[in-house]
Amino acid sequence: MNTDMTVGEWLTSWLEMKRDIAPNSRRFYEANIRLYLLPHLGHRRLDRLRTAHLHAMFTAIEASNQLVIEENAAREAVEQARKKAWDERGMKACRAARRRLRAMPPFRRTAGLATIHGIRATLRAALADAANEQLVIVNVAKLVKLPARRRPKPKSWTRERVARWRATGERPSPVMVWTAELTARFLIGSAEHPLRVLYWLTAHTGLRRGEACGVRWVDLDLENHTLSVSQQIIQLGWQTQASRPKSDAGERVIALDPATVTLLTEHRHQQRKQRLAHGPGWIDTGLVFTQADDGPLHPAHVTDELQRLIEQHDLPPIRFQDLRHGAATHALTAGIDARVVQETLGHSSSTFTRDTYQSVVNEVKHSAAAALAEIFTQAARNLNSAG
Repeated sequence: MNTDMTVGEWLTSWLEMKRDIAPNSRRFYEANIRLYLLPHLGHRRLDRLRTAHLHAMFTAIEASNQLVIEENAAREAVEQARKKAWDERGMKACRAARRRLRAMPPFRRTAGLATIHGIRATLRAALADAANEQLVIVNVAKLVKLPARRRPKPKSWTRERVARWRATGERPSPVMVWTAELTARFLIGSAEHPLRVLYWLTAHTGLRRGEACGVRWVDLDLENHTLSVSQQIIQLGWQTQASRPKSDAGERVIALDPATVTLLTEHRHQQRKQRLAHGPGWIDTGLVFTQADDGPLHPAHVTDELQRLIEQHDLPPIRFQDLRHGAATHALTAGIDARVVQETLGHSSSTFTRDTYQSVVNEVKHSAAAALAEIFTQAARNLNSAG
């Protein structure tokens, strides 16, 4: 046993040995090791690593965050001055601002709480394997307490929130869900778009973006109204590749409603017509949703087109994954059992599903109750006025 092994040496060899992890997980580990663990802990002896060293690392990262904020603010001030000089045709001042920008540190992101938890998770995984190899006695990363990560709760785009968003641009939560009415407006408005069936399928089944891009015709059983989720197309930087679903729970069979089956059947006929029209240059990928030549869709393109459609139809903003959140919310609101929704979305437990969506489900139910009460109130007014 090499008792002089450093944390950096172990992390480097550990990452090389991890051959059975997903590409995005490898990128996650590699970034945390390169950007944080090696600079702060790499020089320390592995068997002498203590919790105090980890606390010192996180304190240093927090101090670095403050420096990044100050440097970003200074850069933004110079950038605004450059734009003002350009607008006023002050070319001398504009060139001076450009020189200052070149000499300044580039814009950087701070390490937020999610990143801090990710750093600890990476080190904890590496030290767990080191303990298995009897290189360390205690996994000190397990002993470090961090502030709890608060997962943002989904909120619904109620009429009041939509009105305030139009007036102020305020977005109440990072995770926003369209009401059933807004979702219907989007699906109707995108009826002529080439990706309309992909968006429809996502809004109805809660597929992840990569899963929707990776659906193959062989995964569909339209006769029995089912879809088997067996692969996804993931994005690595800008490159893409096919891989297994995110987790074991992600490999699942989803029931399809008759309207979705009809749309997919029509989509298959349309794709066959495109294949005949395209001729010998057709790329036979077997994918359900493709580019014009049947090549795989880039996940970023799917997101970009969604945002373009949202702006085109003047709808309140959501992200692609919020279509997934909406599918879960509407299913639970309709009274579908949480376990069924969990299995449809590929969550690891129904408890996670309930905890994530219960608040927005309650919100939607109360909005529906208020709307129904308003109908009765208006009917009573009409009767009184008629009397």
